[in-house]
Amino acid sequence: MKNPALPLCLGLLALLPARAQNAAPAPAPAPPKSWIDPDTGHRVIRLSDDPGTASLYFNDNGYTPDGKEMIFTRTSDGAIGVIDLRTYRNRIVVPGPVRAICVGHKTNTVFYLKGGGFRSAAPAELWSTNLDTGESRKLATLPPRASVDTVNADETAAAGTYTVGEMPGRGAGRRGRGGPAAPEPAAPPQGT
Repeated sequence: MKNPALPLCLGLLALLPARAQNAAPAPAPAPPKSWIDPDTGHRVIRLSDDPGTASLYFNDNGYTPDGKEMIFTRTSDGAIGVIDLRTYRNRIVVPGPVRAICVGHKTNTVFYLKGGGFRSAAPAELWSTNLDTGESRKLATLPPRASVDTVNADETAAAGTYTVGEMPGRGAGRRGRGGPAAPEPAAPPQGT
């Protein structure tokens, strides 16, 4: 004898795969806070849960003189933050958008640029912020097309670049991109 519930059960089973395909995928698990790199045997520690955080490049000092804190940048808004390397707590010290240069070698001060830069006709400003007090100071207004890339070890001088002539990507003939329109070419000479 046939079971009258069998077609109903088979129909419900047929719907299950379709329903599973429409379900939202499970979120990926968070990466571990620390792990041992299998190639080097070194312990690796993830310092931030914020996506888009980055440390400074290896030749730009990102550590405070006492080695207890490290600055980081955040790509989402261009802010500068600091991580306490004893507790791994972090906080934003300079709201973005800014460009971090380095941490001073003598004081707990981060140096950075606001606005401008070598790709802009607007002047950039060199600023510093004390990581302990949060006090910020404008140090200099740079000429247009200038940038600062480093601060010396005793924090008394800054060095960078200055672009002479037309800026790359902003030359003549590019209306709306910073340069004047290119002059019309001269007409070829008519007959001789």
